[in-house]
Amino acid sequence: MDVFKPLLISTPGSVGSSVAITGGSINGTNIGATTPGTGAFTTISATGTISSNIVSAGMSTGSNSTSGYSNYSSDIHGGTLISSNVKRETNDYKIANTHASLSGMMITTPGASQTNQGEWQFWAAAPASVTAGNAYAGTKVFTVSNTATSVLQTTASTNTTTGALVVSGGVGVAGAAFIGGVVNAAASTATPAGGSTSARLLLGTTAGFGIYYGSGAPTVSAAQGSIYIRSDGSSTSTRLYVNTNGSTTWTNFTSAA
Repeated sequence: MDVFKPLLISTPGSVGSSVAITGGSINGTNIGATTPGTGAFTTISATGTISSNIVSAGMSTGSNSTSGYSNYSSDIHGGTLISSNVKRETNDYKIANTHASLSGMMITTPGASQTNQGEWQFWAAAPASVTAGNAYAGTKVFTVSNTATSVLQTTASTNTTTGALVVSGGVGVAGAAFIGGVVNAAASTATPAGGSTSARLLLGTTAGFGIYYGSGAPTVSAAQGSIYIRSDGSSTSTRLYVNTNGSTTWTNFTSAA
């Protein structure tokens, strides 16, 4: 009767490439530590850090993240980094790879007891040549925090097409809007002769009710009670008008001077 026993290798040696292990367990042994190969698994369970060239999970606080062109990393305290050519080195953010234009973008959330805990931070930088290891020079452009739903942080141009926040469609605000700076309505519309429906500030739910502006006497159609401000008014009776019929009829106000 043939008896098959487990193969035991107790000293350093080599096993032919045709060996197949289909059962049992391998404990306390490094696999691929010298020459890594390819592996396929159904389930991976780890007690320490899982790391590749683009992903690292379960890092200890202050550990370096991956340094690929695209990176995802997290630490044991809930800190997370998703980035393009940015890595975390100790507690600083640095350029991961030298590149002619990939200057770095990232989304990060600090973990427990870390600075700015409770925030999601969005960072961006204009395309530029960067060198691996240099400090990341991006700007924090948007924050979702535990004290404010959203905070736009920027000193970018206020140009209506290249400003910090450009919205091509409408913006709806369900609550009150608090604005600390100047409001510039119809900022890209030149003062129209006789007024225009593209040069107005609307109020309430009545269609066409609001404040209009233009040069010359008003000819624009508006809701009754609307106000028209004339840019070239030169007398007490040509500076301000009110709509009287919900169409194109306006009557002038007479000012004191």
